[in-house]
Amino acid sequence: MKSGFVLATAITGLVLTAPPLSAQVSISGTDCTLSGGTRGNLYTISGDLLPSDTIAWTVTGGYLVANGNARLSGTIANKGTQVRIIWNSGGGAHQLQLSHKRLGMASLNVRVTDMDVSIHAPVLAVAPGAAVT
Repeated sequence: MKSGFVLATAITGLVLTAPPLSAQVSISGTDCTLSGGTRGNLYTISGDLLPSDTIAWTVTGGYLVANGNARLSGTIANKGTQVRIIWNSGGGAHQLQLSHKRLGMASLNVRVTDMDVSIHAPVLAVAPGAAVT
C-alpha cells in the first residue's frame, strides 16, 4: 500500500510541476504578390483568440487599407481577425507581424514583385492621302 502511495505522489508531483503548454497565434495569407493596387491582400490570424484579447499589427514595406498606416492595434472585438495590406513597390523587406500579449508573436515574410500595368496607345503614322485598308 505504501509503494502505491509513493507512486501516486510522484506522478502527481510531475503533473503539478510540468511546464504549461504554450499557446500560439499564426498569420495566413499570400506570401508572394504584386505591389500596389487598391484592395490589398487579405491576411487572417488564428489561434486560441478571445474577443477581449489585444493585438497589434505591424507592416514593413506596406500599409493597412483600414487606416493607411503601418500599425493597427486594438481588441479582437473591435479590430477583428483580418486585415488588408497594400504592399509598396521597390526592394527591401516586406513583412507582416502580429503581437499578442497572451499568445506571443507571429510574422510572415512576403515576396513582392513590381509590375508595370500602364496602358500605352500604339503609335500609328499614316501619310496624308494614304489609303486606309
